[in-house]
Amino acid sequence: YCKSIFEKCSKTLIMSATILNHKAFCRSVGLSPDQVKFIQVQSDFPLEHRPIVSLNIAYLNYNNLQSAEVQASIARAVDNIMSMHRNDKGIIHTTSYDQLNFIKENMSEANARRLLVTDPEIQRDEVISEHTNNTKPTVLISPSLHTGLDLKDKLSRFQIITKVPYPNKSDRWTNAKREVDEEWYYWQTALKLIQAYGRSVRSKDDWAKTYILDSAFGYFVKKNMNILPDWFRQAIRK
Repeated sequence: YCKSIFEKCSKTLIMSATILNHKAFCRSVGLSPDQVKFIQVQSDFPLEHRPIVSLNIAYLNYNNLQSAEVQASIARAVDNIMSMHRNDKGIIHTTSYDQLNFIKENMSEANARRLLVTDPEIQRDEVISEHTNNTKPTVLISPSLHTGLDLKDKLSRFQIITKVPYPNKSDRWTNAKREVDEEWYYWQTALKLIQAYGRSVRSKDDWAKTYILDSAFGYFVKKNMNILPDWFRQAIRK
């Protein structure tokens, strides 16, 4: 699909805040890395406006997420964060509707009432519009709002990423891609993670705090230092 577009010009400029691994990107769109110049610049968003707080609540994989104890720990952490931000709008990124449901079912009534849930049966824009127009401190919760969402200024002063968003290996297409190119798998995870991080801080004057619950986050960062940009790693609070 990309080749016919690239061939129309002698030079093509591709711009994004989340290319990250330019070699994996080139392979994914059919470009030869030796024909590509990769330029990376620093973020001009102040670090103090976009801290990442790693809470290490539990190591989250499919098996651990079936544990009632782990589910309760995750829900309790979300509940506590929402209580700290009782007057703020925010967003909770899950990686499945199962996570969404056990969080909602195991938190205080006061905070559960603040949640606005995306649903395959409801137009996404309707839920976002309700969040945008509501004067109360509503909180979006969804497995599908990692991209394409502009929560500028007071629309989100905090966000929670429950789990490192690895692509689902039970999906045949995803697993086939991973077996051909394992680097692609980690690149896709990093893309989704950083896209989620970017939903709430939309300019250098905007600010929000990001909480990550998954204790696997530290391992993921260490394993992928070569593709995670400095401006992201520098925001992680020790």
